Amino acid sequence: MRELASQENWGETLDIGLDWLNDCPIDLRVHSYTALSYMRSGQEAEAEVHKQWINGLMDSIETEQGEEFTIYFNPAAHFARLGNLF
Repeated sequence: MRELASQENWGETLDIGLDWLNDCPIDLRVHSYTALSYMRSGQEAEAEVHKQWINGLMDSIETEQGEEFTIYFNPAAHFARLGNLF
């Protein structure tokens, strides 16, 4: 995605982002590229949805006391754990 965005290939970047987000809707990086692709394509309303996702995901990593901490998310390990549940 980074390479496509650096080439300003917004259509393909957007297609890849939307496809990826169908499988993993909590990927901040992909939401960022998707929002950027929408913005550069003149689709501000669609970009705003992804900006809200980014803000919501970032807000979710704050504790109740307002202290921030880092979460390292490993999608492969996460889905392996989910697979073991079923």
